[in-house]
Amino acid sequence: MKKLKWWQWTLIVVGGLAVIGSLADDPDKETATLSTSKYEVVDANFRKLAGDDMFVMTFNAKADPVELEKTIRDYCGSRKFCKVMGWTDPEYAPRGFPMTDREVQAQVLSYGINRSTGWEQFLWDCNLFSKQTGVECQSLATTGEPAE
Repeated sequence: MKKLKWWQWTLIVVGGLAVIGSLADDPDKETATLSTSKYEVVDANFRKLAGDDMFVMTFNAKADPVELEKTIRDYCGSRKFCKVMGWTDPEYAPRGFPMTDREVQAQVLSYGINRSTGWEQFLWDCNLFSKQTGVECQSLATTGEPAE
């Protein structure tokens, strides 16, 4: 067996450290990549439905619910009252009142806040959001309110 020179040993040690470093990479980095990779961009589109405080929102059905919730709260900002109703299919998002039965049935989320009374509520369509992490789904009845 041939004896290795000092610089060859140095290359072996540096290469070994690089391999060990890549194996011991930050485990949270891989988890974060995996958990966010299943979601797509929210791609929210808001428009007034009635008055200054009631809005229709269309968004990507594959959006991260946590990001979606944040987007809605940011949009409502510091309004004293804000009502956002959400659809994933822009074709069924209403243009005004009264809404058609099909528009009501296609609604997948509802958010309301009234800062004067302290009331705040998110309603999520269980058919779309039941398997999403961090979402407590609440069925929407044809009135847009929780099913009894």
